[in-house]
Amino acid sequence: MHEDLLLPFLEGKAPDAKGRLIDDIWAWDDYTLEITHIYIQWLFPLTVPSEHVDDIPVLDKASLSRLRQSRTAQLNQDRSRKVMREFFYKTKGWHREYDHNHLRISRIIESSVLICGREAGQSFFDFVIGEFTRRGRRPPAEALSYWRSALDPDPLFDFKV
Repeated sequence: MHEDLLLPFLEGKAPDAKGRLIDDIWAWDDYTLEITHIYIQWLFPLTVPSEHVDDIPVLDKASLSRLRQSRTAQLNQDRSRKVMREFFYKTKGWHREYDHNHLRISRIIESSVLICGREAGQSFFDFVIGEFTRRGRRPPAEALSYWRSALDPDPLFDFKV
Protein backbone atom coordinates (compact mmCIF):
# COMPACT_ATOMS: atom_id res chain seq x y z
CA MET A 1 0.00 0.00 0.00
CA HIS A 2 1.37 3.44 -0.93
CA GLU A 3 4.51 1.98 -2.52
CA ASP A 4 4.00 4.38 -5.42
CA LEU A 5 4.36 7.33 -3.01
CA LEU A 6 7.44 6.00 -1.24
CA LEU A 7 10.21 6.91 -3.68
CA PRO A 8 8.93 10.47 -4.29
CA PHE A 9 8.53 10.88 -0.51
CA LEU A 10 12.05 9.64 0.26
CA GLU A 11 13.45 11.82 -2.52
CA GLY A 12 11.74 14.85 -0.94
CA LYS A 13 9.49 15.42 -3.97
CA ALA A 14 6.10 14.47 -2.54
CA PRO A 15 4.32 14.06 0.80
CA ASP A 16 3.50 10.83 2.59
CA ALA A 17 -0.11 9.64 2.88
CA LYS A 18 -0.68 12.12 5.74
CA GLY A 19 0.52 15.07 3.63
CA ARG A 20 3.89 15.49 5.37
CA LEU A 21 7.11 16.13 3.48
CA ILE A 22 10.33 14.51 4.63
CA ASP A 23 11.75 17.98 5.39
CA ASP A 24 8.81 18.62 7.74
CA ILE A 25 9.56 15.47 9.71
CA TRP A 26 13.26 16.30 9.94
CA ALA A 27 12.30 19.63 11.53
CA TRP A 28 10.17 18.11 14.30
CA ASP A 29 11.25 18.54 17.91
CA ASP A 30 11.95 15.55 20.15
CA TYR A 31 8.49 15.63 21.70
CA THR A 32 6.82 15.35 18.29
CA LEU A 33 9.19 12.56 17.22
CA GLU A 34 8.32 10.69 20.42
CA ILE A 35 4.54 10.99 20.36
CA THR A 36 3.95 10.67 16.61
CA HIS A 37 3.92 7.09 15.41
CA ILE A 38 3.16 6.92 11.71
CA TYR A 39 6.25 8.51 10.27
CA ILE A 40 8.97 6.00 11.07
CA GLN A 41 7.41 3.53 8.62
CA TRP A 42 7.79 6.12 5.84
CA LEU A 43 11.36 7.09 6.70
CA PHE A 44 12.39 3.45 7.18
CA PRO A 45 10.19 1.10 5.12
CA LEU A 46 10.45 -2.69 5.43
CA THR A 47 9.54 -5.74 3.35
CA VAL A 48 6.86 -6.80 5.85
CA PRO A 49 3.74 -4.96 7.02
CA SER A 50 3.80 -3.31 10.43
CA GLU A 51 2.11 -5.29 13.19
CA HIS A 52 0.92 -2.03 14.73
CA VAL A 53 0.12 0.36 11.89
CA ASP A 54 -2.00 -0.19 8.79
CA ASP A 55 -1.91 1.90 5.64
CA ILE A 56 1.87 2.19 5.28
CA PRO A 57 4.19 1.32 2.39
CA VAL A 58 5.70 -2.16 2.30
CA LEU A 59 8.74 -2.80 0.13
CA ASP A 60 8.61 -5.35 -2.64
CA LYS A 61 11.54 -6.19 -4.89
CA ALA A 62 10.61 -3.52 -7.46
CA SER A 63 10.21 -0.69 -4.94
CA LEU A 64 13.36 -1.73 -3.09
CA SER A 65 15.29 -1.80 -6.36
CA ARG A 66 14.12 1.75 -7.18
CA LEU A 67 15.20 2.97 -3.73
CA ARG A 68 18.60 1.30 -4.08
CA GLN A 69 19.07 3.03 -7.43
CA SER A 70 18.17 6.46 -6.04
CA ARG A 71 21.16 8.23 -4.57
CA THR A 72 18.80 10.97 -3.33
CA ALA A 73 16.62 8.48 -1.42
CA GLN A 74 19.73 6.93 0.13
CA LEU A 75 21.14 10.31 1.16
CA ASN A 76 17.78 11.28 2.61
CA GLN A 77 17.58 8.04 4.56
CA ASP A 78 21.06 8.84 5.88
CA ARG A 79 19.76 12.21 7.04
CA SER A 80 16.76 10.52 8.64
CA ARG A 81 19.16 8.23 10.55
CA LYS A 82 21.01 11.32 11.76
CA VAL A 83 17.75 12.88 12.96
CA MET A 84 16.87 9.71 14.85
CA ARG A 85 20.40 9.36 16.20
CA GLU A 86 20.17 12.86 17.64
CA PHE A 87 16.73 12.07 19.06
CA PHE A 88 18.00 8.92 20.79
CA TYR A 89 21.13 10.70 22.01
CA LYS A 90 19.05 13.39 23.73
CA THR A 91 16.18 11.31 25.10
CA LYS A 92 16.28 8.85 27.98
CA GLY A 93 13.13 6.75 28.24
CA TRP A 94 14.15 4.16 25.68
CA HIS A 95 16.88 2.70 27.92
CA ARG A 96 14.41 0.73 30.03
CA GLU A 97 13.66 -2.99 29.68
CA TYR A 98 10.86 -2.38 27.18
CA ASP A 99 10.04 0.76 25.23
CA HIS A 100 8.22 1.28 21.93
CA ASN A 101 11.40 2.91 20.61
CA HIS A 102 13.06 -0.52 20.61
CA LEU A 103 10.76 -1.42 17.70
CA ARG A 104 11.70 1.81 15.95
CA ILE A 105 15.38 0.96 16.38
CA SER A 106 14.83 -2.49 14.83
CA ARG A 107 13.04 -0.87 11.89
CA ILE A 108 15.80 1.73 11.38
CA ILE A 109 18.52 -0.92 11.39
CA GLU A 110 16.73 -3.30 9.01
CA SER A 111 15.56 -0.63 6.58
CA SER A 112 19.04 0.87 6.51
CA VAL A 113 20.55 -2.49 5.60
CA LEU A 114 17.93 -3.07 2.90
CA ILE A 115 18.20 0.35 1.25
CA CYS A 116 21.71 1.61 2.00
CA GLY A 117 23.65 -1.53 2.86
CA ARG A 118 24.97 -3.45 5.86
CA GLU A 119 27.38 -0.70 6.90
CA ALA A 120 24.54 1.80 7.39
CA GLY A 121 22.57 -0.62 9.58
CA GLN A 122 25.67 -1.68 11.51
CA SER A 123 26.56 1.95 12.20
CA PHE A 124 23.14 2.61 13.74
CA PHE A 125 23.34 -0.64 15.72
CA ASP A 126 26.76 0.38 17.06
CA PHE A 127 25.43 3.82 17.98
CA VAL A 128 22.53 2.31 19.97
CA ILE A 129 24.79 -0.11 21.85
CA GLY A 130 27.17 2.78 22.50
CA GLU A 131 24.34 4.81 24.00
CA PHE A 132 23.56 2.07 26.48
CA THR A 133 27.25 1.80 27.37
CA ARG A 134 27.61 5.57 27.70
CA ARG A 135 24.76 5.58 30.20
CA GLY A 136 26.16 2.64 32.17
CA ARG A 137 23.37 0.31 31.06
CA ARG A 138 23.08 -2.95 29.19
CA PRO A 139 20.63 -3.32 26.32
CA PRO A 140 17.66 -5.55 27.11
CA ALA A 141 18.36 -9.09 25.86
CA GLU A 142 15.15 -9.32 23.82
CA ALA A 143 15.72 -5.97 22.12
CA LEU A 144 19.35 -6.83 21.43
CA SER A 145 18.25 -10.06 19.78
CA TYR A 146 15.85 -8.18 17.50
CA TRP A 147 18.48 -5.58 16.65
CA ARG A 148 21.00 -8.27 15.72
CA SER A 149 18.38 -10.01 13.57
CA ALA A 150 17.63 -6.70 11.84
CA LEU A 151 21.20 -6.69 10.55
CA ASP A 152 20.35 -9.77 8.47
CA PRO A 153 17.03 -9.07 6.73
CA ASP A 154 15.04 -11.41 4.51
CA PRO A 155 17.46 -13.20 2.16
CA LEU A 156 14.95 -12.88 -0.71
CA PHE A 157 15.77 -9.17 -0.70
CA ASP A 158 19.50 -9.61 -0.16
CA PHE A 159 21.14 -8.34 -3.30
CA LYS A 160 23.96 -5.85 -3.67
CA VAL A 161 23.27 -2.20 -2.96
